[in-house]
Amino acid sequence: MYHKSNPQARATPVSFASSPPQRQAIHDLRNLFGIVVAAKNILARDPAQTQRITLLEAIEHAAIQGGRLTSDLLRAGDHPPSCQAIDVGVRLAGLAPMMNALAGSRIEFDLEIGVPESRSRIDPAAFDASVLELIANAHAAHARTILVRSARVGARLWILICDDGRGMAPDVRERARRGADTGSARGAGLSRVHDFVRASHGHLHIRSRTGRGTAVAIILPTLLSIPSIDRRARPFGALSESRRGETVQQRVARAATA
Repeated sequence: MYHKSNPQARATPVSFASSPPQRQAIHDLRNLFGIVVAAKNILARDPAQTQRITLLEAIEHAAIQGGRLTSDLLRAGDHPPSCQAIDVGVRLAGLAPMMNALAGSRIEFDLEIGVPESRSRIDPAAFDASVLELIANAHAAHARTILVRSARVGARLWILICDDGRGMAPDVRERARRGADTGSARGAGLSRVHDFVRASHGHLHIRSRTGRGTAVAIILPTLLSIPSIDRRARPFGALSESRRGETVQQRVARAATA
């Protein structure tokens, strides 16, 4: 659906603009309220459905995150993001109930995680808000299908969110690339995503075309994995007691006949 090359739909690195943190938090709260309402409506239509536990988890997670955001709003002044070493795949899997509820019952939601044990230093709350914002945008675009994929490419983690909704006109796409208000009621949402990616030292690519849908890639740097050291092991180059006192020539001769 998005693999065809087209000059108008070319994926392009994004330049960043920011929005006030308080506006971002209010916008995030709106998405969380949307999750609660969507999950409640699905439960009301079919209270015996098999997804009941998943939907209740979505409501619980949304309420918890909403409480955290409210606490942030009540704090005096701005505060720096709380960046942590996060397993992105695990974090994305934890968002699945809320993403599914926010997409709604009329949209086919497909999540595939391909980055096990891949960690990045990010603000987890901002990551959650960014992913949920993109799901909300796909829902607002009247998508029939939303695909969420993750993969590791070299030293980068890719989180790809695609939909087959109405897409963006060229002028709207350019404003979205700059993180500007696209003129919709969603307001500062894409700016929220921009700010998260910039704070994470990542990259954002947007590919969209009217009537063909939208694909957004969040690209994050991975943390290097440092193997643990067995301190009981003999240091490199250390000699056993039986080999102490050997001359260099003796060591070379022994190695050659080994």
